[in-house]
Amino acid sequence: MILSIHPRYRRDLLAQDPPKEERIGIPISQGVLEQLYRIPEFIRAYEPEGMKPEEFITFGATQRTLAQFTEAGWALLETWNP
Repeated sequence: MILSIHPRYRRDLLAQDPPKEERIGIPISQGVLEQLYRIPEFIRAYEPEGMKPEEFITFGATQRTLAQFTEAGWALLETWNP
């Protein structure tokens, strides 16, 4: 998982020195997967054939990320006047 964390919060998080461990090889419990499979958006993102490549740009999580970069980042740069 990759997270884009605002520098203000990233500094506080890293100061706590959280544990860092590779977990990609740890299987997900069946109970957790059963709960997640109730969410259509999860299935689209999780399953190899969950969505076509051209659908990715309209996928909810993608749209939210793009909106956050646009609204919180690009919009501020457009109006910035040094």
